[in-house]
Amino acid sequence: KIKLASAKFERVSSRKTCQMSSENITTQFSFDTLIHSSVDETLKTLGSESGSFGNFQLYKNYLFLTQGINGLHIFDITDYHLVSHIDSPIFTNEFEEEVVDWIREIEIAEPYAYVGTDKNGILVYNINDIKNPKYLAKFQIGSDLDEDKDSNVNNLYEVRQIELHPSKAIAYVANTTNPANDFRILDTSDPLHISELSRFRLSMIPTQTITTSTSADEVLHPNRYVNDFFIEYDNDKVYAYLASWENGLIVVDITNTGQPKYITSITYENQRFTGSVVIQKFHQKKYAFVNDESFLSNVTVLNVSDI
Repeated sequence: KIKLASAKFERVSSRKTCQMSSENITTQFSFDTLIHSSVDETLKTLGSESGSFGNFQLYKNYLFLTQGINGLHIFDITDYHLVSHIDSPIFTNEFEEEVVDWIREIEIAEPYAYVGTDKNGILVYNINDIKNPKYLAKFQIGSDLDEDKDSNVNNLYEVRQIELHPSKAIAYVANTTNPANDFRILDTSDPLHISELSRFRLSMIPTQTITTSTSADEVLHPNRYVNDFFIEYDNDKVYAYLASWENGLIVVDITNTGQPKYITSITYENQRFTGSVVIQKFHQKKYAFVNDESFLSNVTVLNVSDI
């Protein structure tokens, strides 16, 4: 739970911007409540060892909830006090039976749903008919089955996060496919034929900013990838704040979608694994709330007003 109206900040794991006050909260429910409010017995397995909850999206009167190996679930939330499950898990293992996929992400731009997976890149669906989503296309480069998968830096099939621009046909993607481990900007003007505009690789970080304990060659280590990001639209500027695990917080100017520009890297006390980040403005100052997913599980607040 995130309560920005409170003076006490607890662990934050969601990347979504929350701008609310206590009086605007109409109802609250935990995943356990959501699960057991449904008459569908299959939902009792949700949250078990076979899968964990990931991202969610609200669309009209529906909640789309990703659940890893168990696919993606859709709930009718017309009545918040009587949440009903529409169908059994979907969007999983449709393409290659020998590959067990993992559904991490869902972003919606009516009438399309962009689904981020671990093995099949980005799947595009038409969701005009909520009860019968129609598969349209797949954006994927390379495959987990390729013999050269560990050497092809162009690969994109393991997608950690997707965010759509609010007014342009642009998608921002955290690509955790080894050895790429990059942040990509995609053109979604034709959802059936998504194309790449540019990418920011961790190897683009200037060598002088790398700590003494980290060599330039180690920047592409699997523990140094874009785990999460936050996109800030600041007047005519657009910035990406990348939570990059052992690299800490990386700030990139992505105003020019064809040429991302590195700005700075930020490390902080007790920083181990920077897992997620949220940017929020308070009293004309700008702060980054970064969640470190080490055993400390702490949230660090950074003043990033001068960036």
